[in-house]
Amino acid sequence: GIYENGNFVTVVESEPGAAGVLNSTKAKESIPDEGMTLISADFINEIEIKPIDIMLTSIQSNKNAIKQMTEGGTFTIKYIAKQGDTLSSIANIYSVSTDDLYDADNEKQLNSVEMDDLITIRKNVTPVQVEMVEKGTMTEVVKFESSQVETADLYIGETMVQQEGVDGKNAITGKVTKVNGEITAKDLTKSEVITEVVNEIVLVGTTKKPATVATGVYGMPIR
Repeated sequence: GIYENGNFVTVVESEPGAAGVLNSTKAKESIPDEGMTLISADFINEIEIKPIDIMLTSIQSNKNAIKQMTEGGTFTIKYIAKQGDTLSSIANIYSVSTDDLYDADNEKQLNSVEMDDLITIRKNVTPVQVEMVEKGTMTEVVKFESSQVETADLYIGETMVQQEGVDGKNAITGKVTKVNGEITAKDLTKSEVITEVVNEIVLVGTTKKPATVATGVYGMPIR
């Protein structure tokens, strides 16, 4: 099994397979941007590879394990209860809640467990965190912001886009730190605007609609 900060994440067939999954995960999350050179890449949290008691049918392919570690997701685990097991002890092994423990058919939540019970564990995985540092010159997209302006020219409940938002672009030079593809820190020596950002403006109506305004709905007279 692969663990992050002591929490079970996913499981593959062998220790070498788990090591390969970790290397592929790190490589996938540390691809430098065009014009940038990778300086370093590593997992932020402690990562461990440890044996885990699990049915063969629950072992993940390396491809699925990499997807779970980079994108997150859910998968099910089958476990046969042993003597002394409790719902809490089983949940702790797989880093889930007791609410994630179901019967063999994955239909009913368990409220007790007995030896040799076949249990279905619903495992939700969040992506592991990989931090990368790159340097060079790259293009950074500046997301436009949206604001609302009240107007009496529209009725309450009506809106209209007065100005479309357009993302801007900057050319930045220096060192950039990312976690799972998102910029978390910048140490720049130069920043130049390529395209100015245009923020979105949305008009919001404040005028109360009079009762005499047509609804646009027609009714068939009934005799």
